Formats: sequence, C-alpha cells, structure tokens
Amino acid sequence: MSDSCFEERAAGRPGEEDLHPWQDVSQNDSSPFVHRFQTRRQKYVYDVNTRRIIRVSSVVWDIIEDFGCMDDRRITAKHSSSHSTEEIAAALRQIASAREQEGLFLSFRPKEVVPPKREKIKERLDRQREQLTLNVTEDCNFRCSYCVYGDKYRHYRTHSAKAMSWEVARSAIDDFLSHSASSEDRVISFYGGEPLLNLPLIRRCVAYARRNCGDLGVRFGVTTNGYLLKGEAARFLVGENFSIVVSLDGPAEIHDRHRRTKGGAPTWDKVVSNVRDLLASYPEYRTNRHIRFNAVATCSTDLCEVQDFFCSCELFADSMSLGLSEESQSPGEGDPVLPDDLLALSGSTLYQEFIRGLKSGLLNDEHARRSRWVQTSAFQKPFVLFHKRGYLSPHLPEKMVLLNTCVPGARKTFVSTNGNYFACERVVECQEGIIGNVRDGIDVARVEALLDRWNRASGNQCRYCWCLPTCNVGCFATVGEDGTVTQEAKRRECAVCRHGTHQLLMEYCDILEENPKAFDYAAEMGFA
Repeated sequence: MSDSCFEERAAGRPGEEDLHPWQDVSQNDSSPFVHRFQTRRQKYVYDVNTRRIIRVSSVVWDIIEDFGCMDDRRITAKHSSSHSTEEIAAALRQIASAREQEGLFLSFRPKEVVPPKREKIKERLDRQREQLTLNVTEDCNFRCSYCVYGDKYRHYRTHSAKAMSWEVARSAIDDFLSHSASSEDRVISFYGGEPLLNLPLIRRCVAYARRNCGDLGVRFGVTTNGYLLKGEAARFLVGENFSIVVSLDGPAEIHDRHRRTKGGAPTWDKVVSNVRDLLASYPEYRTNRHIRFNAVATCSTDLCEVQDFFCSCELFADSMSLGLSEESQSPGEGDPVLPDDLLALSGSTLYQEFIRGLKSGLLNDEHARRSRWVQTSAFQKPFVLFHKRGYLSPHLPEKMVLLNTCVPGARKTFVSTNGNYFACERVVECQEGIIGNVRDGIDVARVEALLDRWNRASGNQCRYCWCLPTCNVGCFATVGEDGTVTQEAKRRECAVCRHGTHQLLMEYCDILEENPKAFDYAAEMGFA
C-alpha cells in the first residue's frame, strides 16, 4: 500500500502535465533563495534559508526574484509597466534592509547536499536501531484484491507457505538487541502475510526477547487482519501488552468489497466481532492507545462513508487512531484521475471540511479533532509538521546532510522469512534492497551505497530546491523500479513534493489569515 499524499488526492492528484512546471528548479546562485506564493488576499515569500514566511507588497513580490540578478535600472525597466519608479525604488530598499537587518532574502545556497557520513551511519546501525520487524509467514488467510503480494504487482513476492524458522528469528532478535543499546524505545513487531497464523513462533520470540533484553526493555507490536484476533491469540497479545494494528477499511460494504478470505467469503462481520469481544474482555485497550486501525482506500472508496463509520461505531474511542493509505497503482494503471473517481471526490469533500474546521477553531478541541478520524489521518500531518518547522539562523549550512532520508536498517529493520534484511516492510523484497542478513548482520557498505545512489538520483537539484529544509522525499520504498532507485522516479517524487508544498503554503497562510490560532493545538503533537 502507498502512504499517498491525500492532500494531492483530494485536490486531484497532479498528472504529468501538472507536474511539468515543478520538475526543475532555478539554478541561479545570484537570486534570493525564496519561493513566492499567494492566497486570495495576500502575497507571500517563503524564505528558504530561515524557513520564515513573509507577507510582502505586490511590488516586492514581483521584483524579489530579480534582486541581485540585475541592477536596479534593469529591474525598474522590467517592471515599469506594473509599478512606478518610486514604488520599485522603495521595494528595492525594503529588500536590501531585510537582508542587512534580518538576514532575509539571502542568495545563499548550500555548496553540497550529502548523505550522512560513514561514522554516523555506523553509529546508528551499531547502537541506535529502533524497530525490528519479523516477517513470520508469507501465508495469509485473506486474498485482498489490492494486496501487493497478489499476482498483479510484478515487483513483489506472492503469497506462499514459507514461514520463518526459529533459528532465523532468534538470530535477528540477538542482532537487534545487541545493536540498539542507545535507543530509548525498542520495538519488535510481527508481520506477514497474516502473522497470527504463526502464533507459536511469535510466542517463542516474545519469551526469548523478554529474557534477553536487559534493563532497556522492549515493546511488541503486530499488524493483523483481525480474523484470528480472538481466544488464545487475543489473551496472549493483551497479556504481553502488544500494540495491535487491525486492518479495517470501514463499513461492511467497503471492507468486504476487497478484503475476502482465500475462498472469497466476506470478512467484516468476523473482524468486527473479534474487535468487539477483545474490547469487552480487555476494556483497558479502549484507552491505553495500544490498538489502532489501518484502512486502505481505492479509487472506488467513499471516504465520507468511512468517516461516518469510524465516527459513529461504538467500538472506537478518542484514544484510538486510524492510519489511512491508498492502494498502490498496479503496473498497467496510471491513467489520470477520472471524474467518477469516488476517492478523489469524497476526499475533496472531507478536505474542505478539515480546512473549515481549522479556520473556525473547531479542531482546537481534542474530541472534535479525534472524532474526525479520516480527516486527521489523511490531512493533518503536513500542516502540523510545517507549523512546527522552527526557524534557522543565519542560513542553511554550507554542507547539508540529507534531511528526511532514512538510514536503511536503523529506524526499522525488516527481516524476510529466509533471514535477509531490508530497510522496512514497504521495500520490495529483491536483491537490490537487501542490506544484510541475520548471519552476517547489516552490511554498512550496502547501506552507504543505497544512500549514495539516492543522493546521485537528484543530481545537483537538491542544493537549489526551495523545499530543501522541509523536504519529505525520504522513503526508498516510494522511489524506484524493481527495487532500484532511479533518477526518473526520484525526480517525479521531487516534483510531487514541490507541487504539494506550494499548495500547502497557500492553504496554511489562508487558514492563518482567518484564524491566527488555528494550529495552537499542534504544539505538543508528534508523529512516529
């Protein structure tokens, strides 16, 4: 599944023609390092070096990108049809003063944008691994129509009877525990297929990790389709204080459209019944934030119906949360969004409701915010992260380390059934993505090579890109073909990022124009 940018989807995901203007960035070292945008009421300049947004006059907005690239006489001549000589002269003085007094509108660009140094990579892999994910089985009791392990996704494995052996699991746990001594929170999670099909191995892993984790401790998690979340399995998971992610797409009509058993039977009744019984038997799971839900949306999903379901069903409490992802496009797809794309239409409706909630201050109320499960899951994170971005001074560093690119194997280490290591569960399980194995550990050289390939795929664009200090293009799973990072795929994701960030800037300032306190609630929020 894809953690698609639902802001883009709600507005109509950009097609290739829409993205074309965002493919490249100006590589002029003389112009101020800024990005211009405007709302219905005001004109703004986003200052890349300081990450500040400055409201400016029309004349400053018009001439800012020419400042430093041509002399005052040429700037005046170029813009004389729109502004008087006096207005242009005053604007030039304002820009020069802002540069001198506040460090704004500088033309500074980093000389290099580089991957983390080898010693930093090695330190993270040696002492700071955070999460181990064991793929305990490739078997599944469901055959979901959108599953990446179905046969329509040629780059992914298919379902099989393969199961992880105890020897592989034990070796992976030993390796993880011995390389996470500096991590504040260590997690071992279980994945499939359907991981509860291999409950005996999960039990053995938990008991072994408990005995060997030392004073630092370890937490456990599982992602399940919920069909076996009952009886012995439920008692065990709750007894070990597991964090449980249950896949539930919404009401029965939507869920059963795609999530069916091997034999084609609907699954909603069984899953919901199991969740209901678990919460009745273990009411602490209604409030301890240890259960969350994951819904997958396809082009035929009505997000308004999904929203109504999660808001009205008695099973769900404010302390729970929802993850929302979009069906990955299969190789034969890729057509532009159609007018009858229900996901885009319903997403747009919910997005506008979300924006109105911010403008009215409604989302400052925690209950009101949490009760809007789909909106907060799909739309909230980019706004909150941007609002909390902080300011820089005096400018970006000369040598800038890639900001949002993970160090493969550090934040997550995914272990396949045969013991190979991958960066996470979303990476295609192919030769290119292997970063080690349970016998030899993580290969630092392979991790370095992946990061270097990622960096080279951007060419020289990163140091000129106005999204650089807030870049969200950092996932190896989203940029590649056959598991290999390609320049073409990376450039497209960069274009999507620039397009989306431009839209975010406009919407963010439009909201604050109506409600300057719209994001006060975000002060203490964080995201995993």
